[in-house]
Amino acid sequence: MKYKLAVIISILLITNYIFAIKNYSKIFPVIDNSGSLEIYVAYCEYENQIGNWEAKLDKLNISFDEELPYISEMINCYSIPGYYYNQYNFRSYGTRSFVKDQNDDLLLLIKRYYDEPISYYDFIYRATTNDINQFTEDYIFFPEQFVTSPRNYIHNIIKDCEEIIYISYEHEYGGPANDQFIYQTEDFGKTWGKILDSNHVALTNMLLKDVHPDDNNIMYFAKDDGYLYRSNDHGLTTTLVDSTNGMDWYEHIALNGNKDFIFPGNGLIYANCYSEINNCWKIMKSTDDGYNWTVLSGFSGYGLSCLNIDTLNPGVLYACDNYQIFKSVDYGASFTTSVYNNQSIAPIKGIYQIDGTDTIIFLKTNGLYVYSSSGQIYPLDGMVPNEDYEMEGFFPTIEASAFPNPFNPETTINYILPEDGITSVQVYNIKGQLVKTLISEFSNSGEHTIIWNGESNNERKCPSGLYLYQIKQNNNSITKKIILAK
Repeated sequence: MKYKLAVIISILLITNYIFAIKNYSKIFPVIDNSGSLEIYVAYCEYENQIGNWEAKLDKLNISFDEELPYISEMINCYSIPGYYYNQYNFRSYGTRSFVKDQNDDLLLLIKRYYDEPISYYDFIYRATTNDINQFTEDYIFFPEQFVTSPRNYIHNIIKDCEEIIYISYEHEYGGPANDQFIYQTEDFGKTWGKILDSNHVALTNMLLKDVHPDDNNIMYFAKDDGYLYRSNDHGLTTTLVDSTNGMDWYEHIALNGNKDFIFPGNGLIYANCYSEINNCWKIMKSTDDGYNWTVLSGFSGYGLSCLNIDTLNPGVLYACDNYQIFKSVDYGASFTTSVYNNQSIAPIKGIYQIDGTDTIIFLKTNGLYVYSSSGQIYPLDGMVPNEDYEMEGFFPTIEASAFPNPFNPETTINYILPEDGITSVQVYNIKGQLVKTLISEFSNSGEHTIIWNGESNNERKCPSGLYLYQIKQNNNSITKKIILAK
C-alpha cells in the first residue's frame, strides 16, 4: 500500500513538471442572440515558476444533457507569450474584461501588459467573433498620457442599452497626483470622447460603477471621496445617494465578469462595496433604483469575491468568498453555506448559476467546475485541473487513490475510511452521469481496495476518456479523476 502511494505521488510530481500549469483568473458568461450560453475563461499557462508564460482566453460553447452542462466546443481566442523572472519581476498580458456588440460580431477586450514590479498598462483591442484570433494590428484605445505615466489603469468596461461603451480610465504619475476620466464610444471603439458635465468639463476623479439597463441617462458614479452618486441626465449633474460611514464605493472589483451592479428589475439593485471597518467587500442592496442603500448583514463570508442572481427568481442569490459559495432565498436577508465549502489552496474566481435551477458553474484558479442540483461536483469537460482534488471537501477525511492512472483495462481504487457506516463507491462520466456502482454497503473504518474493470452497470465496455470516482460515507465524500486509455 505505501509503495503504491509513493509511486502515485511520484507520477503526479513528474506530471506537474512535464505539463504546463494553468492559473485561471476570470470567467465571463455570455448569452448570445440565439439564447445559447458561452463562457469565456481567461488564464495564464506556464511551464514552471521561472520561465515562459502564455496569457490565453478560451471561448467555451456550453450544451446540456439532461440539464447538466458540458462543453460542446472550446476555441482558443488568443495566446500571447510573456516571461516570468521572479515574483516581483515579470512581463505578460492578460484579459481583464470585455463586451460584445448586439450582433455578436465584435469583441472589445481590456488586456493588461505588466512590465517590472511597478509598471502596468491597459489597452483595449477589438476582434471579430468570426475570426477571433485576428486582433487589430495595434490597440484601438490608449490615451496620450502613456509616455509620462508608469501606470495606466482601465477599471471597467460597460455597455448600455443603446450599445454605447464606457470605460473608467486612470493614469498615475508615480506620485499622489492621479487623474481619472470616463470615456465613451458610440461606434464600438472607432472613436472615443470624455463624458462632460453641464459646464462641458470632463468628469474627473470619478469611477463609473454602472449604467441602468433600461435608461442610459441613469448612471452611478463613485467619487474619490468614497461616496456613491447618481445621475439622471447622463452625467451632466450628479446627486449624492450613499455616504455610509466606513463604506468605500470607489474601490473596485467586478462582481461577476464585467458587472459592478446587478439589476434584477422593479427598482431592485445589488452591488459591491468595500468596508473599511471590516477590511473586506460587502453586498449592498437598493429597492428604489439606487437612491437608498443598505448592507446585507446576513452575508458572513470572508469578504465578497463574486455574486450571481437567478434572473427567473431575483430573491435567490449566490455569493462567494474565496472558498465558499453561499445561497440566499430571501433577497439576501440570510445566507447558508450548504452549497459549497472547500478550504483549499485554489480560490473561487467566479460563478454562473443556470437560471431556474440549483446548478452552478464556478471557476477556481485550478479549473472550471459544475455543482449540480443533486449535489454532484465535477470538472467541466475540457478544463482538467492541475492536480487530484477533493471536490466536495466538506469533511476531507476520506483518503483515496487509483493505480494505475491512466489505466487499461482496469484500475485499483485504494481508500481509507475514517469511521464505520454505509459506504458507496461510484464512477461517473464527465457529464455527471452515473456509470458504475462498485459498492453500496456497510463498511468498517480503515483501508479498503476495489477494482474497476472499465465496464458500466450494464456490463458494457466504457469508451476511453476522463471519469470521476466518488466515495461517500455518512456526511463525508471525496471525488477524484481517473483516465481510461485505449
